[in-house]
Amino acid sequence: MKKFGFPIFVGLLIGSIVSGGYLWWIKNRQAKPVVSQELVSQNTPTPVRLLIWNDPNGFSFQYPEGLTINKHDEDKENYAHLEFTHADHLGSLIVWGKDPANGVTDAQSWVKGDSRFSGASVLDTEMGGQPAKKVMVTGTPQVLVVGA
Repeated sequence: MKKFGFPIFVGLLIGSIVSGGYLWWIKNRQAKPVVSQELVSQNTPTPVRLLIWNDPNGFSFQYPEGLTINKHDEDKENYAHLEFTHADHLGSLIVWGKDPANGVTDAQSWVKGDSRFSGASVLDTEMGGQPAKKVMVTGTPQVLVVGA
């Protein structure tokens, strides 16, 4: 009986090591992801042609082709009032140029002095290299205002 005990023990030990190694290999092998060429081509962004707006009041910026611009010529209070819209997207982007009210010397005093911004989220930002404030007014509709 002792003659067969050692070979059986060695066989079980080798079998355990081989089985453990095989299970470790199965668990840790990395399947290479298959990337479909069709999927890649669908996610490639379409280049957007940018146009330049040169305002007679001395500022300019780039905007994507395909937007409709309403210059709001009826607005006599603001020296710039541009509204950008797109037929495929809800909402609009409005660019306003307005002289500050008395006592407004920077973006911080502008935010504090405007009652529409009471309770709004205010973040420091930069616009055209100048310190600015980004204000998120909740409600209907939600409005994001950036001023410098």
